[in-house]
Parts: sequence; C-alpha cells; structure tokens
Amino acid sequence: MFKDYKKWHRENYNFCVICGKSEGLQQHHVISVGTGRNRNKNLPEHLTVVMLCQLCHHNVHNINEDHLKILSGVNLHKQVLRQIMKYFNDRIINKNLDEEFRNVDYYENDN
Repeated sequence: MFKDYKKWHRENYNFCVICGKSEGLQQHHVISVGTGRNRNKNLPEHLTVVMLCQLCHHNVHNINEDHLKILSGVNLHKQVLRQIMKYFNDRIINKNLDEEFRNVDYYENDN
C-alpha cells in the first residue's frame, strides 16, 4: 500500500509545495526513512512524502523546519495530511461508498 501511495503521489503532485515550480521535482520524506534503509520496501514513511523542487529540497535539509515554515508559510506536516486525505478519498472512499452516503452533510443538524 505505501509504495502505491508514493506512485500515486508522483502522478498527482507535479509541483513544489513550497514555491510552485514544476521542474526538477523530488519527493521529500517529512518523516525520514533513515540512512541505509531500503527505500524500495513497503515502508509507512512513504506516506509522508511531499513534492519539492531541488532548491527547496536542499533548503529543507539545511534549514530548521520551523524557520522554513516562517520563511515560506508552508507547514509540511499539514501538507502531508492533506495529501493522504486526498489519496484515501480518491482511491478508497469513492470506490466503496455510494453517492448518496458521500453527500450527507454531517454538520447540518449540529447546534
């Protein structure tokens, strides 16, 4: 499943989440896979990728993440969550739930 997500991610995110460039893209693991680990294995860390251009990827590795968030206004952890939610919506929810159930407004009756 995790390798499937990485493939889906490459196909659906063709821009840097920090600067918006669409060339020289690389997948960055927000939660590190770790040195020496086999990146071809089905690892849960593959769910934490974001697409970055080469310059932003370099900056992420060389600047404190909190400082980078201040400079760019992008929270990489929130970006990861948005992407995972989109993946599950596109790949799982839309296939398993009928249209009527998906369109229910859950907040309609909240006071």
